[in-house]
Amino acid sequence: MDPFIIWHGQLGPILHTIYTALTISTIGFYSLSAYPYDIYYVRIFVFAQDISTNTSVHLLLNGLIGVITGFHTLTTVIPPPPPQHNQWLSPTNSTEIIATLQRSTLVIVYCGIITITFWMVTLMICLIMIAAVFFRFRQRNEIVVVPIGTVFAFTQLRASMPGAPEGFGDTLDVVGLLPCLILLSICAISMVGVYLFADPDDPTRKVLTWIELSVFSLINCVYNS
Repeated sequence: MDPFIIWHGQLGPILHTIYTALTISTIGFYSLSAYPYDIYYVRIFVFAQDISTNTSVHLLLNGLIGVITGFHTLTTVIPPPPPQHNQWLSPTNSTEIIATLQRSTLVIVYCGIITITFWMVTLMICLIMIAAVFFRFRQRNEIVVVPIGTVFAFTQLRASMPGAPEGFGDTLDVVGLLPCLILLSICAISMVGVYLFADPDDPTRKVLTWIELSVFSLINCVYNS
């Protein structure tokens, strides 16, 4: 659609909807790989002319509103320079509008909470693996499947992030999901190895309880002192 309209000033306010193609660019390193901190911007030039004389008229923009799901829109209006400085650059006295798009605060907070959850669950499973493999505490049979199931649960949670790029490789994957998947894989192999190379039901293995943890900590303190 041609992005030009003819407006009769004496008819009062008239609502017009214009569709046109725009080029969206990224700012520096804040591309989609920096999700959810990716930033985009688009430059729009608008101008007005008197249809009878073809002379330029100034535009006064009271406000700009943009609503895109999951994004926060910030618009900056740059008025045209004075005529003596503008006659060679922009003879139409065009007004420049810079629209900046970035993820909303809700999306950033949600992605941060999910990433923290990844690390908390992963560290808990790592502690269980260390207690069973290195300190010979008794391991429950149902714990073996927890790391394997958590790997699939994490990938589903990652897919629930609004607007997340397909595949892996963005900022949150590097600092959150991928290291956690590696640690969970190591934990799963180690816990299964207990059944292959040792007897998890050996009565000499102690049950992991808070009392055992407190006694174990006390022994370590006495030994270190």
